[in-house]
Amino acid sequence: MKQPPIYIVMNRHIVAENRKLPRELRKPAVRVTRGKHGKPIYCDSYLIHGPSQLLNGLGEAVLPCGATMAIFTLAAVTLTVERRLATVDLPTERTLSASEPLDLAA
Repeated sequence: MKQPPIYIVMNRHIVAENRKLPRELRKPAVRVTRGKHGKPIYCDSYLIHGPSQLLNGLGEAVLPCGATMAIFTLAAVTLTVERRLATVDLPTERTLSASEPLDLAA
């Protein structure tokens, strides 16, 4: 079954919060969703294994979350979450193929 595309955005509110916190308390600021209305997964960095496109709304929202810029891809994506003092039940790295659901718990 063909999956919806993956959208990647930076959450600027989390980036601003993280500037005020020590490194070990910072939250992941990269928001990844499968489709425009998918459940968001947060990570620290990502690697796209194929073509991607930068969507620029020129001040207008390109996604329902209000993001004015986003990266769009149909390719596989590797998400990375850094270890922190706070308890996080996510693996440190996860690769999503273009055809699998976006779910880090799997």
